[in-house]
Amino acid sequence: MSLRVLLIDDSLADQRALRRALEKDTETRWEVEQASSAEEALERLRHPPAPDALVLDFHLLEVTRGGERPLEREEVDLFALVRVKVRELGPLVATHPVHLHVEGTDFQGKWDEASLERVLDNLLGNAVKYSPRGGSIDVWLAEESSGPEGWVRLKVQDQGMGIPAADLPHIFERFRRGRNVAPVISGSGVGLASAHRLVELHGGTLTVESEEGRGSCFTVRLPRALSVRESQVEQEQSA
Repeated sequence: MSLRVLLIDDSLADQRALRRALEKDTETRWEVEQASSAEEALERLRHPPAPDALVLDFHLLEVTRGGERPLEREEVDLFALVRVKVRELGPLVATHPVHLHVEGTDFQGKWDEASLERVLDNLLGNAVKYSPRGGSIDVWLAEESSGPEGWVRLKVQDQGMGIPAADLPHIFERFRRGRNVAPVISGSGVGLASAHRLVELHGGTLTVESEEGRGSCFTVRLPRALSVRESQVEQEQSA
């Protein structure tokens, strides 16, 4: 049996995760199609043949299906992961120069690599999407404190349209986008909400500083290891 699923999400990590999940269904051949916005998805639904399933956001789907997937923590080199993601933006260097700034030498931590990849996809993708041609993107990676109990900090700054002050308190809520975003710019309004939740699950924080017309700077802070409280929560989830 062959079925079609329509995915509304800009994250390459999300697409890969959905495909891996569908591959476990050996009795059905799933064909994954992508819509860049909720508006595009609605337009497709109006015209046959309609997809057999609709997925707005794979991570949020996991939440609604009965609880968040526990993080698969392993030793991760965040510098190596960030460098790969920055290199993936290489083809865009003519229109969006990307500069990586590194302060420190140790960026190892016990993290879920797939989740952090998803966060990076979202932050870097948004920096490109909401920046004008020629607008540079700066990525900073720094050690806040060393040792197994230390923290690392990641910043992604663009020179794009920025976020209106009235929208800033709600920017990490689901289905919220800045009121200055034109309808032609793709996006479903769930990427930042999901990224915020994934960072939160790591015991970290995702914050933003922005001014309309002058760009945005998103800051991720991550502890290298689990706190006692996080360890207890993960043990309860896996029990």
